Amino acid sequence: ALAAIVNDGKMAKYGQKIVKGNLNSSFKTVEGEEGSRLDAKIKRHLEAEVDMRLFCRLFPRDQAFDKETLIQLWLARGFIKGEHKNRIANLFFQILLSTGYILHIGTCFASKKDNYIRNVNMLRSDTTSTICDRMVENVDSHRFEASNGDQHVSLVGDDIDETRLKDMKEFKNLKALLLLCDNASNISKIPHEVFFALKFLEVLHLGGTHITELPCSIGNLTELRYLDLSLTLIELLPESVENLSKFTLVM
Repeated sequence: ALAAIVNDGKMAKYGQKIVKGNLNSSFKTVEGEEGSRLDAKIKRHLEAEVDMRLFCRLFPRDQAFDKETLIQLWLARGFIKGEHKNRIANLFFQILLSTGYILHIGTCFASKKDNYIRNVNMLRSDTTSTICDRMVENVDSHRFEASNGDQHVSLVGDDIDETRLKDMKEFKNLKALLLLCDNASNISKIPHEVFFALKFLEVLHLGGTHITELPCSIGNLTELRYLDLSLTLIELLPESVENLSKFTLVM
């Protein structure tokens, strides 16, 4: 299955209700140049809140994730600007949790980390769906169509193979790619031509797949900020990763 999200930056009523209600009361009496700066700051926070909520849609309804990983993905994608990024991301996470947008489902025995899932019922009623230029979920992976506007994509399902991965090179402006396969026995490597095409990619999540090696073409991903290889069979990285000066490696 393929899940793709594109958002146009408009502010949703849901986000205004949660965030603006908390922030605007402190700034509403400020006028002039300082007030304009504060208004711009509020707008950035609202847009970030919308982007981070939409990003959660990349996870299938039964796909568990932990807080640390989700926040790392948010930050790597650049949703939060300026100072105190981690503190702001933690605040937004608590907002999503307190409003029921994401749900706590227990603690992972192996990692000792709390696990969460997205609330499907909340997503159905979420007004941010109106700002999605394209939102596709649970589509047969053999029939998806790429769009130049797609920026966030997750590949989900046991039928994802190298042929399907080759199709990803058609997503020319892709910034985040997540492979979320519970039984990814059909994937042992990433076709080298994929990374030549995805030159704007900032987030690459391969954790939990059966990939054994990365192609040298990964050195072409000069904008990459986050690479998750946890729970994979990869032991060595190609020398070309030296070209990547911005990324954080998770193994």
